[in-house]
Amino acid sequence: MAQEQNWEERIEAWPKALGSTTVHAYIRRRPEDFQVQEKPSFEPTGEGQHHYLLIEKRSQNTRWVAQQLAEFSGLRADQIGYAGMKDRHALTRQWFSIPDETPLDLSRFHAEGVQILSQQKSHKKIRIGELEANHFKIRLTECRGDRQLVEERLKLIVREGVPNYYGRQRFGHHGQNIEHAQRMFSQRRTKQTPKWRLYLSAARAFLFNEVLAEYIRLEKWPAIVAPAASLMEKTGPLWGRGRADVAEITREMEERIAYQYPVLKDGLEHVGLRQDRRALVLSVERLQWQWAEEDLLLNFTLPRGGYALSVLRELGAFKDVSLDTDNIVAREK
Repeated sequence: MAQEQNWEERIEAWPKALGSTTVHAYIRRRPEDFQVQEKPSFEPTGEGQHHYLLIEKRSQNTRWVAQQLAEFSGLRADQIGYAGMKDRHALTRQWFSIPDETPLDLSRFHAEGVQILSQQKSHKKIRIGELEANHFKIRLTECRGDRQLVEERLKLIVREGVPNYYGRQRFGHHGQNIEHAQRMFSQRRTKQTPKWRLYLSAARAFLFNEVLAEYIRLEKWPAIVAPAASLMEKTGPLWGRGRADVAEITREMEERIAYQYPVLKDGLEHVGLRQDRRALVLSVERLQWQWAEEDLLLNFTLPRGGYALSVLRELGAFKDVSLDTDNIVAREK
């Protein structure tokens, strides 16, 4: 039987690395306060069997947009391509692909909060992961804190980066995706479970975050970000079968954490996933900031797989207005 866990409590316990909170503020009062522009790893060729659409969406999630495109085109949702999920409570721009199986008049496509900005042709479907980076423009409103301390923290983030935690959205409301993964593994019905890939991803991400959190609790963060650290020393486990080529002391620590969650650990191994590695440090590129009265405007770029909220939590504590009033995105540690 799966062990009882308070997943929300575990998520809340993940520590910060750079020190105490420097600012309190609100995020996402409006979708325009949280903007995301993807930088894909491909260039449309201008000809081929797929329509490539650059779409701006407001307060909609990526899967919903893909479903609307599928229904308009008379296709299945899995025939619509995109490189990655984008935040729902935001204004985002990303590419989608539609196979050119029947004539389409895309000027007739309408969906709430969705606008086609440009259209091109190319030779293949856009696949998950065909992405170099995401650029963020974020407005923090009603900031309360010492501006000098805030700017010192931002400079530290530029120098050191931040812990590369998976964002809370990966785990669902109150960590329900991890609970679903645990139940799925316990019943040994992985591929018969709807959204099973989502739950696998949540389980892997949770174990990674637990290992990263342990490094910070053990005060290993300075050693991780030190220039002398090897590339392998700067990574943590994406759990699965096999053993990573890391130092024995590192392997023992990672296995100790994973064995605390045997249902998740064994489930990821039995489903056939091979162990992989993910960077422990998230580099924040081209970070710029500007004060606008009581608001702080942030511009920065993150590599594929990086979460903007993992950057913000190292800066301060923010109440996400797009969610219920009790949901604090980053609590003071």
